[in-house]
Amino acid sequence: MSITRRTALGLFGGALLAPSWAFGDDVSGKSFSGENPLGVPRPEFRAAQDGLDLIYQRRYKESLQVFEVAGVDFPDSAIGPVGRALVWQAVMYEDYDFDQERAYRGEYADGMDRIKRGRRDTSRKTWNDFLEAVLLGLDAMYDFRHGDVLRAFNKAWDAMELIKTVQRAAPTFYDVKLALGMYDYWRTVFSQSIDGLPNLGDFRAVGLAQMQEAREKGILAQAPAALVLAYSYLEKKDYKAAITEAEGVRDLYPGSVLIETTLGRVYRKADRFDDSLRSFERVL
Repeated sequence: MSITRRTALGLFGGALLAPSWAFGDDVSGKSFSGENPLGVPRPEFRAAQDGLDLIYQRRYKESLQVFEVAGVDFPDSAIGPVGRALVWQAVMYEDYDFDQERAYRGEYADGMDRIKRGRRDTSRKTWNDFLEAVLLGLDAMYDFRHGDVLRAFNKAWDAMELIKTVQRAAPTFYDVKLALGMYDYWRTVFSQSIDGLPNLGDFRAVGLAQMQEAREKGILAQAPAALVLAYSYLEKKDYKAAITEAEGVRDLYPGSVLIETTLGRVYRKADRFDDSLRSFERVL
């Protein structure tokens, strides 16, 4: 069931009443430790883990609460507005609309401002690089939905340059392999399928391996890595692997509209029409 504008306003109102226990309790139910290779304080990183997992669980109100508290408790970090921007994008993507654009644009601007101010603390450079890459990548996808392909491409390129910087600084932060793998896999697909583009070689196997590493070893991007792998295998016409990835992440997050609709598309391509229909009916 899609989220209406009224419900989204209710989410925002609930977030303003965010309880101070957001970090004291295990909000997501996953008992995240907050340990990370980026040097980010564990309470702050745990907020990112909890908030993202709540998005995957489709518990948007609670995710907004976590990121609202994070914005207050960590005023020198962009994690609060970045997380809230992700929530609003998830709501709009699920509804196939742009109804929360004003809220999203406000969080995007706040996030970029905090990142700029945070650059003064060089000990947080890698974390700031990652958060900026997330915001740029998110906004690139949003521009693409608006039909502004060139602007989307430019932001995606800037995001990739930041991701490469993060990888060099923190090679055991495997989450960045998701972005690197997507780039390697899909640049091959586009360069080989669009007339006029130069053939850049076949990097699909490299890309798939990178995305698999993000799914297996990532601490933030495991669920989206599984989804991207499902779509990549779908393009490759490896329907068995696509179904394995999509079913696996659906078992972890059974309430997600995005995951269920992805699985429905995969089943349809694999000619499993009854399973496809059941997946789509679950989100009606």
